[in-house]
Amino acid sequence: MKRQIYQGQCSICLAKNQDLTEDHVPPKGVYLRPTLKQTHRLKRFGSHDKKPGKRINGGLRFPTICRNCNNVLLGAKNDPELIKFCKNIHTHFFNSNGTGVLRIPFDGHKIARSVIGHIFAAHAINDESKETIINTGEADNLLRNYLLNEGIEFPSDWQLFCWPYYSKNNTQVILKSFTMADLSNVTGGDSWYCHLLKFYPVGLFLTYKMPFRAKMNNDLIGLFEITPTSDSNGNAYFEFNRIPHDLFPENPQGSLIILLYDKFTSSTSPQTPVTLK
Repeated sequence: MKRQIYQGQCSICLAKNQDLTEDHVPPKGVYLRPTLKQTHRLKRFGSHDKKPGKRINGGLRFPTICRNCNNVLLGAKNDPELIKFCKNIHTHFFNSNGTGVLRIPFDGHKIARSVIGHIFAAHAINDESKETIINTGEADNLLRNYLLNEGIEFPSDWQLFCWPYYSKNNTQVILKSFTMADLSNVTGGDSWYCHLLKFYPVGLFLTYKMPFRAKMNNDLIGLFEITPTSDSNGNAYFEFNRIPHDLFPENPQGSLIILLYDKFTSSTSPQTPVTLK
């Protein structure tokens, strides 16, 4: 069946009156892309809505970005590095039997631009009106300017963290435009703005103005910062005995809380069990 073509504003470059193409989140080529069942995150954690999730063949797709942003900016320039990073984590994970320390080389700028692009594309269309929902706040515009201009540095108020991610049900999670807060500070809680992508074998966590003391929280210690610097190439080091629990950060513990809007979130899991090999 021929897929419907939507017209509207690209959620990445903001060009108007575009034929909008479907962006795959995560991108094609990552390790695990089974037939999925989608539910909203808030429904998974306590809502009384008992409707079954939506069946999705080949992973989540969002018809929200123009052809150039999809095929060139993401598909040709930046997604290959994220795909290689994920495949390296998968390979080293199985070779190490899930013990010890992993060292994974990466290109920080390309991974960051890939993650930002897919965050902007995800859940950027109203299910009822089919109108695009564009992130244009000050914090997100810093990311957009960085994504669209290859020669500039990563915005200094943003950080990018990652960790090896594996869940029993191979659940994929998108949390977009949410806030986390640490209430342990009696003089006033620390809060910060975030985006999240989680899919086997990696969690990717963008944070805006995260307080230093929040980085020292026990739930955050297992994250490895891959915020791009002037030297784009680096190595990520992951310690298996310090990886966050599989429901981090959408199910925070201790003094952490999370504030989110369910229309900007999704949780997907395979229709049938998937064996990793």
